[in-house]
Amino acid sequence: MPNRFDFRRTADWAAAEEHLFEESGVGFAADIGADDLLVAGTSFGRGHAHYHLQAIKALQRRGVAAVFAASFNATFQRTAINEGFPAWTYGAVLAELVENGDELRVDLRTGAVENLGTGEARQLAPVAEVVLDILEAGGLEASTLARLASRKG
Repeated sequence: MPNRFDFRRTADWAAAEEHLFEESGVGFAADIGADDLLVAGTSFGRGHAHYHLQAIKALQRRGVAAVFAASFNATFQRTAINEGFPAWTYGAVLAELVENGDELRVDLRTGAVENLGTGEARQLAPVAEVVLDILEAGGLEASTLARLASRKG
């Protein structure tokens, strides 16, 4: 997300979505859509933390299911998880398994990944249970409220 835009005050995530990957030099930005998984290189989500939320909201609005990267800006990754958006480090192993446009099946709970076109599979580290709980609840706030409600009952 270009840092010349600031949609945080207006929460105009539709406008933010229009600028997704605008200055990254990738040619597939317009093709990213519902249920897509992004497999990225190093330092995904780099840049100033003020712009992380709008990038995450733009990815969610576009329907992207998750981002897997060799490495993340730690603040970006944590913000994504807090927003209920899977952003997980799987390193170069996953990148070696896919080409642009391939279909994948990823099980965050077990770490099993399969390229549905080639049949190649990899066993990666599973996502931590606490992170899965946050993602399944739809974000940190929803997860926290659910845990608090279960303690009252």
